[in-house]
Amino acid sequence: MAVSMQNLRDIKKIASANGLLLVLDGSLIGENAYFIKQRESGYAGKSIQDILTEMMSHVDIFYMSGRKSGGARGGLIATNNKQHFDQLMTWLPVYEGFSTYGGMSTKEI
Repeated sequence: MAVSMQNLRDIKKIASANGLLLVLDGSLIGENAYFIKQRESGYAGKSIQDILTEMMSHVDIFYMSGRKSGGARGGLIATNNKQHFDQLMTWLPVYEGFSTYGGMSTKEI
């Protein structure tokens, strides 16, 4: 589902005011950035990279599954917060596999 940049800003404001993390599922983020460029006022002249960078500036954790993108496998979880990173690393083997090899979780095997 596409989200506008203004909606992302508004959601971040609400999440921050309530002590919540904003997690963005970016599986189709390139398409979302394209929609923002085409449809949202003030973004027509910006590059997709600039739009993606701005989107990332509003989120605490970014998650992406590559499986929705034309036969790609894998994905990623990213944050710029050390505390969030450490918490994610604890649960990573349970849900996604070990970070050292990017493998599948045991439930998928």
